Amino acid sequence: MIVLLANNLYRGTTPHTAVVTLTLIAGLSLSHKQFYCRSEVKLGYAQIVALFSVLFALGYGIIGSYALRAQFNNLETWIDAVYFTFVTYSTLGFGDIHPLTAEAKIFVISMIPIGVGSFITAIATLLGPALEKRLKGVLGIMKKFQHITNHVIICGYSNVSESVIDELQERDVPFLIGRRSGRPGSAAVQ
Repeated sequence: MIVLLANNLYRGTTPHTAVVTLTLIAGLSLSHKQFYCRSEVKLGYAQIVALFSVLFALGYGIIGSYALRAQFNNLETWIDAVYFTFVTYSTLGFGDIHPLTAEAKIFVISMIPIGVGSFITAIATLLGPALEKRLKGVLGIMKKFQHITNHVIICGYSNVSESVIDELQERDVPFLIGRRSGRPGSAAVQ
């Protein structure tokens, strides 16, 4: 909202737009306690290092390309430097901005492992704990049913599988159903 207000004042838009933005900022600041809640996500040391490495990579690319802008074709402003950095790190390489000198080419070559490496490390570090938690949950379910032997697993309960279930119950064959069915003699795996 503050950026929007600054943009409105900078562009000299109609006064009522700035007034509306100021009103919204005041309303948000007065009612922020109603919307405030503590996040359960706590970043560990590895996640903080990963985030800083991404910020470093972005800063390296943006500041470096802007500093060398005279050695690039079509790189003139900070926006161009940000655009070039993101295009380079995403490995898209549109080709509209490209280095003209050997020094600029070496800089771009150095950008690629720094940026791609930082982003891959950050993704692995930030998503790793979530994937680990999910795998522990799946393995926990599997451990729960490891002691059951000589059984049949039915993936999903439907009208077609109902006759199979009836047959298994008549023969006293233990079975698992992949979705809760509410039928007696069945175990549900979710």
